[in-house]
Amino acid sequence: MHASTPRRAHARVLPACRDDVGDRLPRIACHDAMGASKRLCIGVQTLLHNASCAQLSRLPYLVRVIEEIGLAGDRRVNALYGRAAKYMLPWGTSRAGLWQDPFQISSALLHVGGRLVAQHPTGHLFRYVEVGVFTAWTSCIIAAFITRVGGGAPFVGSAVDVHQTNIASSTMRLLHKLNVSFVPRSRLDSQIRAAQATGENGVRYDLCFIDGDHQYFAVRNDFGMMARWCGAAMFHDIQDTSTMLNANYSGGVPLFWAHAREHIRKERTTELTMQIGAAWPVFGIGIIWPGERGTAETDDGTTPETWRAWLGRGPEALWHELCRKSQAGLSAGSQLVCSLSTASDLSILIAATKRHPSKAELQYISSIPWNATRSKRKAYKVGLEIVSSNAEISTAENDASNLILSSPLGS
Repeated sequence: MHASTPRRAHARVLPACRDDVGDRLPRIACHDAMGASKRLCIGVQTLLHNASCAQLSRLPYLVRVIEEIGLAGDRRVNALYGRAAKYMLPWGTSRAGLWQDPFQISSALLHVGGRLVAQHPTGHLFRYVEVGVFTAWTSCIIAAFITRVGGGAPFVGSAVDVHQTNIASSTMRLLHKLNVSFVPRSRLDSQIRAAQATGENGVRYDLCFIDGDHQYFAVRNDFGMMARWCGAAMFHDIQDTSTMLNANYSGGVPLFWAHAREHIRKERTTELTMQIGAAWPVFGIGIIWPGERGTAETDDGTTPETWRAWLGRGPEALWHELCRKSQAGLSAGSQLVCSLSTASDLSILIAATKRHPSKAELQYISSIPWNATRSKRKAYKVGLEIVSSNAEISTAENDASNLILSSPLGS
């Protein structure tokens, strides 16, 4: 437990967070943890017990915690993780690592903590579900953070996937300590169908993180199934070009996100798309905040089942579908993808994202004009290198990075 710190240090960013609730938090012991699992355990322990609210309210601090936990091994290395590649777990390390951009996931935590958790009724149970967890390392981090910054409010989570093969036994034990249960996807589907059949209404989950099948229609169906039951919905890979070729260039998560935004007011969305990856657009996190009904449903009354038809028909059709609007009308994630390619470039761009690219491919991708996006990304990376102790997340702004940096670059 920490001694009380002045609330002014974090009140704007994480207003519900308190340093005097240590006795209400799960106790995590890491002395028996081995190998990569020990890094995850120590990271969770840090978030729950070793960090003050003031520390947790600072983006650079969270980024360091995420990096020290370790990123999932990937052959794309710097192209995927940029300078954070040095925190990547050894290639071949099974059932371990965070498949995240450290800045994006840290920013998402601060947005959720500063907006959703802060507005949650005091003392009420916070309910979280993650659809598609793979190693479940991200589930552990999100559960620990929400539990810690919730002012002592109870937390319950569901980690959903088709099977639990990719979840290590040590991770499963950690999930249990964090009050997160593994739920087979088939069981979640049955529960939702039963709720619909009985005419149940109301939010089942305060936050839903949808990160399952990345084919366009799969993520669209997941949103259609979950939106009415979720207070807020969060999506992973909203700008990740590698998901676009799934199911004959279906467009993956980026195209789903572009379509979803057509039915949701801009002020209800937050996009975290700035990256440290060295080449193409990767990852990206999008958040849909609760609407007038208190759910993640659309504002125009439509459901994904009623959205206009789209069938993947190759890279040129995908490019025209994703980039058909003026740049001003595109989401930040789509702007980044579209500014990196033309219709003919897109197939090369996507092909290179699916494997370790050759030097020639990297040079080609890096030479595609980035215009304003390039300078914006450079400023972002340089600004974060400063590791300002006063960096904060702005929950009022909805630009691509959603950052306020206490440095000349933030002005």
